[in-house]
Amino acid sequence: MTNEYLQENEFPAFCRPCRFCREAAAYRSWMERNKRSEVETVCEYIRENCEQHLTWEILGDLVYMSPSYLRALFKADMKMNLHEYQMICKLEKAKELLEHTEKSVAEVGRDVGIESPSYFCALFRERYGMTPNQYRRQLY
Repeated sequence: MTNEYLQENEFPAFCRPCRFCREAAAYRSWMERNKRSEVETVCEYIRENCEQHLTWEILGDLVYMSPSYLRALFKADMKMNLHEYQMICKLEKAKELLEHTEKSVAEVGRDVGIESPSYFCALFRERYGMTPNQYRRQLY
């Protein structure tokens, strides 16, 4: 690792870091940057597979991290838990389906992984302030 990864003022002014300290600081900096990309990878996977039941174990395997470590990174970076993020992704995909297909509300709910039409409508209304049918009607 090179010094290009070191941030300014990484070491106190009185310290002349040895090679080991410089490499350790460079590695920490590199790890910080890669944590963000791991969370981004997980978010992309969740968006693409929002209809599936995803667990921290599945997502951890995807990015070669322990489930508990990934959970902590995700929570720190996204400021929400997995369930909240999954619901947002499901409802965003539902909006797209309502805009671009003629499927019924119940079918759209099932397509995004929410089996109960009434629960789907309640979630949609809570998020967007209108039912799926109202949303579809306002488009035309």
